[in-house]
Amino acid sequence: MNIGTLSPSHWPTPSPSYLRIRGLVWSTIEKTRGTYSSTFGSLDSWIAAAKNHNTQLIFTFYSVPSWASSNSTMPPKDLNAVNETCQAPLAGVVRPTGNCMWAEFITKFMQHVCGVSTAPSTPSKGTCKIHYYEAWNEFNDGQYWSSNYTDMAKMANDAATIVKKYCGDCVFFSGNTSAGGDGYNANYIKVPAVSGRFDLAIGQLLDAWHAIPNASLPDAVSYHAYGARRNVIPYPFPETNVSHSSSLCTPTNTPNPNCRTAVFGETAAIRAVLKQRSWAANLAIWNTEGGFGRNDDLVDPASQTGANTNMLREAYVARWILAMGSTGTVTNLWYEFDDSCWGTMMGYGTSPVTTGCPTDPEIQPGFTPIHATWMQMTSWLNGASFSGPCTSSGTIWQCTITKTGYKGTFIWTTAWLASQSVSVGTDYTQYRDLDGNLYKMNGATSVTVTNRPILLEDVEP
Repeated sequence: MNIGTLSPSHWPTPSPSYLRIRGLVWSTIEKTRGTYSSTFGSLDSWIAAAKNHNTQLIFTFYSVPSWASSNSTMPPKDLNAVNETCQAPLAGVVRPTGNCMWAEFITKFMQHVCGVSTAPSTPSKGTCKIHYYEAWNEFNDGQYWSSNYTDMAKMANDAATIVKKYCGDCVFFSGNTSAGGDGYNANYIKVPAVSGRFDLAIGQLLDAWHAIPNASLPDAVSYHAYGARRNVIPYPFPETNVSHSSSLCTPTNTPNPNCRTAVFGETAAIRAVLKQRSWAANLAIWNTEGGFGRNDDLVDPASQTGANTNMLREAYVARWILAMGSTGTVTNLWYEFDDSCWGTMMGYGTSPVTTGCPTDPEIQPGFTPIHATWMQMTSWLNGASFSGPCTSSGTIWQCTITKTGYKGTFIWTTAWLASQSVSVGTDYTQYRDLDGNLYKMNGATSVTVTNRPILLEDVEP
């Protein structure tokens, strides 16, 4: 489990094993065609910070510069040129199928991160400073990609080919999709082959990619583990696609474009799509961004800063971690450590009027309550294995973890702001809560559970 950040100067605690670079796009690196920032925008700062913290970086390509396209969500204007002659760093190279501007950028990028001026005779291993690449950001949503998936596949394949030419131990992901609700692409809203659904879009991109002759196919797929679109308040918890009180997502009208799939079911939905394609059936699934969305998406109606709101957010974080950990994703990144508006774990005293959430209360400097939840959950899960996906009976959910000589079971209720007495038998001798308290069972065979999971343990007294 890893926490994301918007800035290399706001490094998360605990330091993540993997971190996705944010806010760095093509146009901030290549200002005009062939003119590059000496530091590649903020890239060198990210690389230096990652090295200091022993963190592996993930770079996500997105946003086409205005000098290359009339719209940042559309491909470069030379995408399908014929016998196009490229410019530096590919000066004199003729690409029969075009796309020189993109190829030039990816080539220069790889030369920069691998510390070379030309392609090596064999792809380098252990030398490139970034080893993980996503083809595009949330390509199932028109705010990031408004062309079709055939164009996306061509750009992804060209990028993957160049990355692997320079780097022999790099991992290239298919572009990520945003889950929860459906993405919206106005140009293709009635075209089934350009689906806004997070799982179907991945399959459609993979099909277009696989159809390219001699394709450099992805090593893994990635997505963003959200539970709904931003207009659904309060946000559905990970076990369901139904909101507690929003009319957009009710038991009778879901699934729908606002609330497509519960977080607990998202990885399985993607795996089902992959299994329909034999070559992709066993690709690893990464979650490179996720959470409860904006802070005001998950609140008790009484107050954004009240005890119930804090409790609900803590409960969501714990249950999101259990959802991601128990369903087969390889790596998970929370969004976002230092963002004043989205899943905030660290406040910096930033005035809301200077942010994208001007009506939110100011977050004071220091860790927010959900950070302690993250620390507690990841401490419990360190070195543990899940026995399988979490299971439910009515509103009671549980999932079991094991370590050598140890078994623990997380248990909670999904009933909104409720507590319930649950029979747990005689296997457990104690339990822990998210505040770090330890309680002995003393022969009791039932416990009271709330929205925040507790951890039952079979440790001998």
